[in-house]
Amino acid sequence: MDPSTLAAIAVLHAHAEKLGRLDGLLRIHFGGPAKEETDAASLYVQGRSTGPASITTESPGGEPDCTVFVDPTMITRLALGHIEVRFATFSERRIGSIGKASMVLQLGDAIAPKAVVHPAALDTLADMDQALRDIKTHGYAFIADALPLAQLEGLQRRTNEQAQAERELDYAVRDGGPTKPNQRFYNLISKGDEYIELLNHPIIEKLVPAVIDENFLLYSYSVNIAAPGSTSMALHCDQITLQPPIREFPLGLNIMWFLTDVTESNGGTRVYPASHKPEVAPADLYDTAGSIFASGPAGTALVFESRLWHATGPNVELSGTRPVILSFFVRSFVVGSFQKFPLLRSLM
Repeated sequence: MDPSTLAAIAVLHAHAEKLGRLDGLLRIHFGGPAKEETDAASLYVQGRSTGPASITTESPGGEPDCTVFVDPTMITRLALGHIEVRFATFSERRIGSIGKASMVLQLGDAIAPKAVVHPAALDTLADMDQALRDIKTHGYAFIADALPLAQLEGLQRRTNEQAQAERELDYAVRDGGPTKPNQRFYNLISKGDEYIELLNHPIIEKLVPAVIDENFLLYSYSVNIAAPGSTSMALHCDQITLQPPIREFPLGLNIMWFLTDVTESNGGTRVYPASHKPEVAPADLYDTAGSIFASGPAGTALVFESRLWHATGPNVELSGTRPVILSFFVRSFVVGSFQKFPLLRSLM
């Protein structure tokens, strides 16, 4: 075996006690993330109800519950904390798998240098003073009646106009599953005075400096429209792209402005309460058990910090859409991977 594979195997043996908690038989194929068999080595890790995992190069018999396809250097990077398993799996596609995907996260959490726990639920509705306390404790807060009726109606009208214009000009950005029924559009500072006026909202002035930084920046400003037939996103947090991971403090604060009643059935965002805490992460990116729907009437603001694990929920309604505005603010030293704002294009 090559040195990188031997190093990866040594890492796994060093964490055999934690790997004993694996939910079944895991096969690790060291041929890279592509889901294909090569002449590279494989390792079998069998979880146990008690005691350390059994780690062998020979199959113990039976089909693995999950086969992981990975470069052996990734195992070492996970163990050193240079990259987080959810980012490596979901955002970067550097780890492939067939079978029970949650076992990939179990593997990464077991060998990570910092312990991970999994969250439980709570709901609340708050004014701005209570919101600061809730964000600190739970990672998110609801603010009722954040948008006065006249401002809400203006934003609804401008959003409908912009969405229709981008569709008609074949400029629409689509996602939401295989049929891509959802629509997004970006650079709202170039798409209407209504969006510019929203940036003067007192919620931004009060909460953003208190949570992150007085010299904050607007990182992104977009609309997300969930349409019938859309599927749920994988769970993620908004600072997952920063690697090695920083979980000790938030880099950003997101404000989601509800332009319609947001419900469990029309694509309400799922959140894991208190999952902003440094040691917390979901056990399975595609299993939302234990999360709650961030539901509320039109005009509500959902404020959540960038470490909170969340995902857009499925829209299972037969008609109607769920538009929300997302304004994401970051600390002054954070720069995006690309700059949206010079791309000023107004579609009226």
